[in-house]
Amino acid sequence: MATPNPPEKTFGIEFEFLVHVDLIGLTEKQKAELSRRPQNEQVYLIAKVIEEYLDGLGLRDPVEASNGLRITNNRRSENEEKCTAWIVKRDDSLPDSAASREKCSRVAQALHDHPHVSFNYTCGLHVHVGLGDQVIPLLACQKLYSLLFLGGEEALKPLFRPCRNNNKHCLDIRTHSSLVTPQEDPPDLTGSVLGEGFKHCFPDDDGSGEERAALDKLWRAADISKFCDLVEGGPGGRLAYWFSHLRYEDQIMGRATIEFRKAEGNLDEPENLNFVHTWPQVCTTLVAFAMDSGPPEFERAIRAVRVGAAAEAPGTRLNLFLTIVGLPGDVVSSLMQRAEVLASEQSGAIA
Repeated sequence: MATPNPPEKTFGIEFEFLVHVDLIGLTEKQKAELSRRPQNEQVYLIAKVIEEYLDGLGLRDPVEASNGLRITNNRRSENEEKCTAWIVKRDDSLPDSAASREKCSRVAQALHDHPHVSFNYTCGLHVHVGLGDQVIPLLACQKLYSLLFLGGEEALKPLFRPCRNNNKHCLDIRTHSSLVTPQEDPPDLTGSVLGEGFKHCFPDDDGSGEERAALDKLWRAADISKFCDLVEGGPGGRLAYWFSHLRYEDQIMGRATIEFRKAEGNLDEPENLNFVHTWPQVCTTLVAFAMDSGPPEFERAIRAVRVGAAAEAPGTRLNLFLTIVGLPGDVVSSLMQRAEVLASEQSGAIA
């Protein structure tokens, strides 16, 4: 019997941006209604105009403006509103390929160049990773979460500006996950069996009591639903690495993804247009590593983030982590360059 092909990794991107309301030709009365009636159908005119603009550049497929478009009172100026839209589909519709990442970069450049589209520090760039119409296996989710929790999340931080570190839209899982914060109605793990993967998280029998207690719960999850119950964030924000889209409700909609919410979406900032190309590859590579690595490879990655966490230079820790999960050398070099630029910015700001 032929071995079935492994499921194809897929991804989608959410761009967040500001749109000048004059772009869609509304009357003054209609403009006033936008902030008072977020669900008014006029809101979708913005999505339509942006969609048509991208269509004219040959970017209509797979670009889609979502029904999730909303406008709030977070104004930049008198007639400019904060808008968010899923401009590349959330339902992980793009195959994990260089061609897909290039198309995303073209969309980003087109949005950046639009005279009525702008960005600020509140904008995010969210990457959804999935397996098309299949669901990422529980074991892979447990491995990825453990790797991030034990040091991977910290290792990646040099890739992000301070505005994205632990804000309410992308909180750290290490400090805000339900694994480490009290829950009003915690999942019942009575009679649960500790998964084999737990021992690979502590190959040298190390780890703090907090780490071991948290991952002891994580590796007792019997299914994806229980896993999601365990790793959700507390009230008041979203976690930077969001697994709740894997629940059944999203599965039946064909949108079972892991959402990477950490990246900033201000495409006016240096290096961020390049990051649209490289960050999705980091996200898909992390998921691929969690799915494909055996116990020896997983243990090596765990040791790497543990050793890296003790290293003085964040760049050393980042380089080690990106390399061991399997990113190509040229991508690692590009990301290290970004980390150096951001570190220089912060040093200049402090000086």
